[in-house]
Amino acid sequence: MPDTRNVLEEQLRKSGNRIPAELPWQLLLFSFAILALAVASYLGMIFGYQPYLESRIEGANAQIKESEKTIDGEQQKNLTNIYSQLSNIKALLDSHIITSTLFDELEKNTYPQVYYNNLNLSLSEKKLELRGVSQDYITLVKQLDAFKSSGLFSDVILDNTKLNSEGISFSIRITLSPDKLK
Repeated sequence: MPDTRNVLEEQLRKSGNRIPAELPWQLLLFSFAILALAVASYLGMIFGYQPYLESRIEGANAQIKESEKTIDGEQQKNLTNIYSQLSNIKALLDSHIITSTLFDELEKNTYPQVYYNNLNLSLSEKKLELRGVSQDYITLVKQLDAFKSSGLFSDVILDNTKLNSEGISFSIRITLSPDKLK
């Protein structure tokens, strides 16, 4: 089996292609220049930027200690309590359900020929039960459609109706859209 190195050398001699001697040296010098630049950047960060950052931190710590001297421990405790209370109030207000939105929506969507006798609201279940009187069945159907087209009510169910001397007595169960009440 012929030696592969000798075969390669023979093919290179025959083809006349040679790698110029300067090219490897130029690549080596370029690599050293990149390495020197990286080392210089690293040293600049270690001996220049790091002390600068440390002095800034020391200055900020000194300002904090100076501020602590002007505010006594009792005031710090009070400020911490106030901040805690404000955070809790914000969380409560964010989760608070605004029922005035519900009443505004009822007022806006109620026909003049309809009035309510009883309103039962369960915020935990997101349910509203209305009992009232309508002038006639047509007005009651229009009232149901108005509630169904409202974005605040997700489900409207007519429980029962009864014809009496005042008009049509009715009972409606409504499921509220939970994201609309906030």
